Amino acid sequence: MDYNYFSATSYVLFFVSLEPAQPTDCPQIVLINTVTTELETKYRVGDEVNCGQFKNCVDGRGFIFDCPEGLAFNDETYRCDWPDQVSTCNAEAFLGFTCPESAKYFLGSEYRFYRSPADCQRYFICIDNKPRLYNCGDGQAFNDLINACDGIENVTGCSPQYEAKFDNDLINACDGIENVTGCSPQYEAKFDQSRNTKPKFGRF
Repeated sequence: MDYNYFSATSYVLFFVSLEPAQPTDCPQIVLINTVTTELETKYRVGDEVNCGQFKNCVDGRGFIFDCPEGLAFNDETYRCDWPDQVSTCNAEAFLGFTCPESAKYFLGSEYRFYRSPADCQRYFICIDNKPRLYNCGDGQAFNDLINACDGIENVTGCSPQYEAKFDNDLINACDGIENVTGCSPQYEAKFDQSRNTKPKFGRF
Protein backbone atom coordinates (compact mmCIF):
# COMPACT_ATOMS: atom_id res chain seq x y z
CA MET A 1 0.00 0.00 0.00
CA ASP A 2 1.36 3.40 -0.95
CA TYR A 3 1.32 6.21 1.61
CA ASN A 4 1.44 9.95 0.99
CA TYR A 5 2.24 12.19 3.94
CA PHE A 6 1.20 15.79 4.55
CA SER A 7 4.00 18.23 5.28
CA ALA A 8 2.96 18.28 8.95
CA THR A 9 3.43 14.46 8.98
CA SER A 10 0.36 14.09 11.18
CA TYR A 11 -1.89 12.53 8.56
CA VAL A 12 -1.70 9.57 6.21
CA LEU A 13 -3.73 9.64 3.00
CA PHE A 14 -4.91 6.48 1.32
CA PHE A 15 -7.82 5.15 -0.72
CA VAL A 16 -10.22 2.47 0.50
CA SER A 17 -12.91 0.53 -1.27
CA LEU A 18 -14.73 -0.97 1.70
CA GLU A 19 -18.50 -1.01 1.49
CA PRO A 20 -20.03 0.69 4.54
CA ALA A 21 -22.53 -1.22 6.61
CA GLN A 22 -24.90 1.76 6.48
CA PRO A 23 -25.46 4.34 3.70
CA THR A 24 -23.06 7.24 4.02
CA ASP A 25 -22.31 10.46 2.16
CA CYS A 26 -18.61 10.31 3.03
CA PRO A 27 -16.31 9.86 0.03
CA GLN A 28 -13.80 7.06 -0.36
CA ILE A 29 -10.83 9.24 0.63
CA VAL A 30 -9.94 8.78 4.27
CA LEU A 31 -7.46 10.67 6.43
CA ILE A 32 -5.98 8.90 9.42
CA ASN A 33 -4.81 11.22 12.15
CA THR A 34 -1.62 9.52 13.30
CA VAL A 35 -1.75 11.40 16.60
CA THR A 36 -5.27 10.41 17.68
CA THR A 37 -5.62 7.40 15.30
CA GLU A 38 -9.14 8.61 14.44
CA LEU A 39 -10.52 8.33 10.92
CA GLU A 40 -11.16 11.73 9.35
CA THR A 41 -12.75 12.50 6.00
CA LYS A 42 -12.76 16.08 4.72
CA TYR A 43 -14.55 17.21 1.60
CA ARG A 44 -16.18 20.29 0.15
CA VAL A 45 -19.88 21.02 0.48
CA GLY A 46 -21.81 23.49 -1.66
CA ASP A 47 -20.96 24.51 -5.21
CA GLU A 48 -18.66 26.87 -7.12
CA VAL A 49 -20.53 29.89 -5.74
CA ASN A 50 -20.77 28.63 -2.15
CA CYS A 51 -17.38 27.04 -1.64
CA GLY A 52 -16.39 28.27 1.80
CA GLN A 53 -17.52 25.21 3.77
CA PHE A 54 -16.33 21.66 4.18
CA LYS A 55 -17.49 18.57 6.02
CA ASN A 56 -15.24 16.63 8.34
CA CYS A 57 -16.31 13.06 9.06
CA VAL A 58 -14.82 11.64 12.24
CA ASP A 59 -15.61 8.02 13.10
CA GLY A 60 -18.69 8.14 10.90
CA ARG A 61 -20.05 11.46 12.19
CA GLY A 62 -20.15 14.49 9.90
CA PHE A 63 -19.42 18.05 11.07
CA ILE A 64 -19.66 21.12 8.81
CA PHE A 65 -17.05 23.85 9.22
CA ASP A 66 -16.61 27.30 7.70
CA CYS A 67 -13.32 28.36 6.21
CA PRO A 68 -11.97 31.70 7.45
CA GLU A 69 -13.54 34.69 5.73
CA GLY A 70 -12.56 34.98 2.08
CA LEU A 71 -11.15 31.45 1.79
CA ALA A 72 -12.55 28.42 -0.02
CA PHE A 73 -12.08 24.74 0.70
CA ASN A 74 -9.65 23.08 -1.67
CA ASP A 75 -10.66 19.45 -2.15
CA GLU A 76 -7.30 18.70 -3.74
CA THR A 77 -5.22 19.72 -0.71
CA TYR A 78 -7.89 19.31 2.00
CA ARG A 79 -7.32 22.79 3.37
CA CYS A 80 -8.82 26.27 3.07
CA ASP A 81 -7.17 28.29 0.32
CA TRP A 82 -7.54 31.46 -1.74
CA PRO A 83 -10.59 30.90 -3.96
CA ASP A 84 -8.63 31.66 -7.13
CA GLN A 85 -6.39 28.70 -6.23
CA VAL A 86 -9.36 26.32 -5.99
CA SER A 87 -10.33 24.82 -9.34
CA THR A 88 -13.90 24.08 -8.23
CA CYS A 89 -14.60 27.62 -6.96
CA ASN A 90 -15.68 30.70 -8.91
CA ALA A 91 -13.75 33.39 -7.03
CA GLU A 92 -15.76 36.32 -8.44
CA ALA A 93 -19.14 34.77 -7.65
CA PHE A 94 -18.02 33.49 -4.25
CA LEU A 95 -16.64 36.87 -3.11
CA GLY A 96 -19.20 38.99 -4.95
CA PHE A 97 -16.54 41.10 -6.63
CA THR A 98 -15.08 41.26 -10.14
CA CYS A 99 -11.73 42.91 -10.74
CA PRO A 100 -12.12 45.89 -13.11
CA GLU A 101 -10.27 45.67 -16.39
CA SER A 102 -7.04 47.63 -16.42
CA ALA A 103 -4.69 48.45 -19.28
CA LYS A 104 -1.76 47.99 -16.91
CA TYR A 105 -2.83 44.40 -16.27
CA PHE A 106 -1.73 43.38 -19.74
CA LEU A 107 1.79 44.64 -19.06
CA GLY A 108 2.38 41.86 -16.55
CA SER A 109 1.28 40.41 -13.25
CA GLU A 110 0.19 43.34 -11.11
CA TYR A 111 -1.41 43.62 -7.68
CA ARG A 112 -4.33 46.05 -7.62
CA PHE A 113 -6.19 47.19 -4.51
CA TYR A 114 -9.91 48.02 -4.28
CA ARG A 115 -12.00 48.94 -1.28
CA SER A 116 -15.07 46.77 -0.89
CA PRO A 117 -18.16 48.61 -2.17
CA ALA A 118 -20.19 47.03 0.64
CA ASP A 119 -17.92 47.61 3.66
CA CYS A 120 -15.03 50.03 4.03
CA GLN A 121 -13.40 47.72 6.55
CA ARG A 122 -12.74 45.16 3.82
CA TYR A 123 -10.83 45.35 0.57
CA PHE A 124 -9.79 43.21 -2.37
CA ILE A 125 -6.42 42.56 -3.91
CA CYS A 126 -6.61 41.55 -7.56
CA ILE A 127 -3.88 39.10 -8.51
CA ASP A 128 -3.80 37.95 -12.12
CA ASN A 129 -7.20 39.66 -12.40
CA LYS A 130 -8.71 37.43 -9.67
CA PRO A 131 -9.93 38.90 -6.35
CA ARG A 132 -8.79 38.02 -2.85
CA LEU A 133 -10.65 39.38 0.17
CA TYR A 134 -8.90 40.98 3.15
CA ASN A 135 -10.20 42.51 6.39
CA CYS A 136 -8.55 45.50 8.06
CA GLY A 137 -9.90 44.60 11.49
CA ASP A 138 -11.64 46.59 14.22
CA GLY A 139 -11.11 50.33 14.16
CA GLN A 140 -9.50 50.19 10.73
CA ALA A 141 -10.74 50.85 7.21
CA PHE A 142 -9.14 50.60 3.80
CA ASN A 143 -7.77 53.92 2.61
CA ASP A 144 -7.55 53.84 -1.18
CA LEU A 145 -5.33 56.92 -1.16
CA ILE A 146 -2.48 54.94 0.34
CA ASN A 147 -3.65 51.43 -0.64
CA ALA A 148 -3.47 50.28 2.97
CA CYS A 149 -5.54 49.96 6.13
CA ASP A 150 -5.85 53.15 8.15
CA GLY A 151 -7.81 54.54 11.07
CA ILE A 152 -11.50 54.90 10.24
CA GLU A 153 -11.35 58.61 11.00
CA ASN A 154 -8.74 59.03 8.25
CA VAL A 155 -10.75 57.31 5.51
CA THR A 156 -12.85 59.59 3.33
CA GLY A 157 -16.28 58.22 2.51
CA CYS A 158 -16.34 55.55 5.19
CA SER A 159 -19.91 55.11 6.35
CA PRO A 160 -20.79 57.33 9.36
CA GLN A 161 -23.14 54.57 10.50
CA TYR A 162 -20.21 52.17 10.62
CA GLU A 163 -18.15 54.64 12.62
CA ALA A 164 -20.99 55.13 15.10
CA LYS A 165 -21.52 51.39 15.41
CA PHE A 166 -17.83 50.83 16.07
CA ASP A 167 -17.76 53.57 18.71
CA ASN A 168 -20.74 52.03 20.52
CA ASP A 169 -19.16 48.58 20.43
CA LEU A 170 -15.85 49.75 21.90
CA ILE A 171 -16.66 48.68 25.44
CA ASN A 172 -19.17 45.90 24.63
CA ALA A 173 -21.01 46.69 27.85
CA CYS A 174 -23.84 48.79 29.26
CA ASP A 175 -23.02 52.47 29.54
CA GLY A 176 -24.73 55.76 30.26
CA ILE A 177 -27.14 56.80 27.52
CA GLU A 178 -25.29 60.07 27.12
CA ASN A 179 -22.15 58.10 26.15
CA VAL A 180 -23.80 56.07 23.39
CA THR A 181 -23.85 57.69 19.96
CA GLY A 182 -27.15 57.45 18.10
CA CYS A 183 -29.33 56.50 21.05
CA SER A 184 -32.94 57.65 20.52
CA PRO A 185 -33.51 61.26 21.70
CA GLN A 186 -37.00 60.23 22.80
CA TYR A 187 -35.51 57.54 24.99
CA GLU A 188 -32.97 59.98 26.40
CA ALA A 189 -35.78 62.43 27.27
CA LYS A 190 -37.80 59.63 28.86
CA PHE A 191 -34.78 58.55 30.89
CA ASP A 192 -34.10 62.12 32.08
CA GLN A 193 -37.74 62.58 33.08
CA SER A 194 -37.89 59.35 35.07
CA ARG A 195 -34.60 60.18 36.78
CA ASN A 196 -35.99 63.52 38.02
CA THR A 197 -39.33 62.14 39.20
CA LYS A 198 -39.66 61.98 42.99
CA PRO A 199 -41.26 58.87 44.47
CA LYS A 200 -44.74 59.29 45.97
CA PHE A 201 -45.53 57.78 49.35
CA GLY A 202 -49.04 57.20 50.70
CA ARG A 203 -50.18 57.93 54.25
CA PHE A 204 -50.03 55.18 56.86
